[in-house]
Amino acid sequence: MYYDQMGGPDETPRRKIRCSPSAPWRDRREGLAGEGPPTSQQGRGGEVAEAAEAKPALAVYCAEKTSIGKELFYENSTGSGLLFEARSGMLRTRQLRAKYTAGLDITCPNCGLDDETVRHIVLECPELRPPPSDGAALSLAMALGFRGRGEQPSWQAVETSKRRLELWWRIRASQTHTPTASTQVPRVE
Repeated sequence: MYYDQMGGPDETPRRKIRCSPSAPWRDRREGLAGEGPPTSQQGRGGEVAEAAEAKPALAVYCAEKTSIGKELFYENSTGSGLLFEARSGMLRTRQLRAKYTAGLDITCPNCGLDDETVRHIVLECPELRPPPSDGAALSLAMALGFRGRGEQPSWQAVETSKRRLELWWRIRASQTHTPTASTQVPRVE
């Protein structure tokens, strides 16, 4: 049963609507597949692609995402959330935070060897475990689960990236945690 705006029963017959991808959406999907960039004449899909390409944070995502579809490696864990942030270019690294905080040191606090970037955390930092899969042959895009059209992601590399991101997050949280009145142990006199 349906209800009208006033909360009373609405007896108006309902029509079933059959949904199918519109032409602009199909064109956008084909544009992502590498069959040429979408144009502004393709409707909203082209506008979204142009807006995404204009954002530096989405550079890796725009360059590597080749098909529109559900990603199977998100399972509502801390690692999955951090993987999403890394894939979208918004992982809260020191390099990203330095854009908004003047004078912030961007050197990795774990190893001190390089700047704290997504690449450094996922592939290079020697203090994070487990070590990256396939060593130097692994690209950042593969480690974050991007792949070519029709290919499967490297599941082992994605899981390794999640574990490294989780460890980085735990270390970061322990370094930045400042005790509050509710978390301090009361002094006994």
